[in-house]
Amino acid sequence: MKKIPNIDIHTALIGYKKYEVAELLGITEFTFSRWLRKELKPEQKLMILDAIKKMSLGETFYE
Repeated sequence: MKKIPNIDIHTALIGYKKYEVAELLGITEFTFSRWLRKELKPEQKLMILDAIKKMSLGETFYE
């Protein structure tokens, strides 16, 4: 069985739209989807998971 890359991010995205996270990161939804196709560097994962966490807290921008 093939391993799903970035399964932790896919799991964290449940209940959120990819375009919402992409907007917080300052990238397009297309770019965000492309990023998720291959395993990300730990720094990128942290940045994305931080954006998802900020969304859960009601913040609408990424710093």
